[in-house]
Amino acid sequence: MFLIGPMGSGKTAVGRQLAKALDLEFHDADAELEKRTGVNIPYIFEKEGEAGFREREREIIDSLTQLQSVVIATGGGAVLLSENRDRLKQRGCVVYLKASVEQQLERTRHSRNRPLLNTSDPEAKLRSLFKLRTPLYESIADITANTDGQRVAAVCDQIVQQLNQRQPAAYAEGAADGVVRLSINLGERSYPIMIGENLLDGGQTLADAIKSRDVFIVTNEIVAPLYLAKVIAALPGKRTASISLPDGERHKTLATVSRVFDALVDARMNRDATIVALGGGVVGDMAGFAAACYQRGIDYVQVPTTLLAQVDSSVGGKTAVDHPGGKNLIGAFHQPRAVIADTATLSTLPDRELRAGLAEVVKYGFIRDRAFLDWIDENAASLLQRDSQALAYVIRRSCEIKAEIVAIKQREQGLRAILNLGHTFGHAIETATGYGEWLHGEAVATGMVLAADLSARLAWISDDDRARVARVIAKLELPVTAPKTGAARALELMGMDKKVLAGKIRLVLLKGLGEATVTGDYDPSALRETLVAAFGEP
Repeated sequence: MFLIGPMGSGKTAVGRQLAKALDLEFHDADAELEKRTGVNIPYIFEKEGEAGFREREREIIDSLTQLQSVVIATGGGAVLLSENRDRLKQRGCVVYLKASVEQQLERTRHSRNRPLLNTSDPEAKLRSLFKLRTPLYESIADITANTDGQRVAAVCDQIVQQLNQRQPAAYAEGAADGVVRLSINLGERSYPIMIGENLLDGGQTLADAIKSRDVFIVTNEIVAPLYLAKVIAALPGKRTASISLPDGERHKTLATVSRVFDALVDARMNRDATIVALGGGVVGDMAGFAAACYQRGIDYVQVPTTLLAQVDSSVGGKTAVDHPGGKNLIGAFHQPRAVIADTATLSTLPDRELRAGLAEVVKYGFIRDRAFLDWIDENAASLLQRDSQALAYVIRRSCEIKAEIVAIKQREQGLRAILNLGHTFGHAIETATGYGEWLHGEAVATGMVLAADLSARLAWISDDDRARVARVIAKLELPVTAPKTGAARALELMGMDKKVLAGKIRLVLLKGLGEATVTGDYDPSALRETLVAAFGEP
């Protein structure tokens, strides 16, 4: 996100606050220029003139705009060069901070670091610059925020609101070739996410993601007849082998993963082999866990074929198998080399599985993006009817939000744990009823209703917000009522959750719609009230 605008419009102050709000890094182009040259801007103007300064500024902007996950405050004159305007427009979202000449005068009157105002009539100079530069600001701006008389927080709110409003149209368009490309920024373990139709039909998308000669495909008995041959055909010149596992959560066990290990050995796969996870979340979890363990860790690529896997489980590197005592108790963090989400595979997805995936989609609205929640609320019917543009948008936006969060925290601690809204309650439902009776997304949907209920009992959200959570989930044709397995049993199973620390069940709860927190600081009696109301008395 690149901030442009006249001097005194607040680009640095707003940029810092905006970066903090969006969990991005902040860079100030002028400060970076001074850091690299070792001298201040007035000195550069004095020795090299404005032309020399602009050339140095051009180099800085070229460098900074190649970074990812950043907010950059540019200098007021950065838009003068067409090369800068092109780079800003092509490489990110351009935010124009608009300020009147009167406001600029007020904010710059004590500044000693603005050589262009070193004149007998600063107001006349500002009016001249305003007339020259305003059309250039407007020509590349994606978002405009008026800063006159506004506090920094209010300006940031303007920007975030506009950003959320413009996302559906921007995301629905995708790239010129129809493929949306995102990135999980994890240093050496960074990897791409590619989303688009028919990515498994010819082309180089999958082949380019796999550098090894040997490829082992893990899939299941439902997906294999539909897509296994297509995946093998997309890997010409590779030595391939595969295993087709039984379908369903009840098979996500160490015993099943042991079959994968046996097949890897039988196929003589070595440390330079790559596993391809072809299927939904269960296949992805087991294939990823096998990749994490086999020969102390080999590469794997996620090829998710369900909505739930495309928006959630394939991204982030969480791999695990279930245990009779709890869901996902045995696992490892192991990041894939790439995620390739072919949205055409959703055409064969049963309606119930599609709805289960929508639970993970709406989760992102509850925890991070209220505007996204509003959009889902308004477009629930289109999603249930499999509107291709609606599905393309929610897949991308979900991956975008998860990518932002995972890039900050790879493991469960801190911000990343908010991704588990409803999961502690939901995992208790899955375990209590026997894996497979409830789909994961169905259990999470009901779990989010219970999380909202507890949040309201703690007076963290309003009763209206609690009701809205349940209403939106019901609108997506997902369950909102827990099975009557007993509050005591539910509490016992929740006690085996991976977020438990020092015997305290830590829960993801809501501070508002679009804002989640992970906490162990809540009234235990309020939790009991929620559990009794949902699961019934012991």
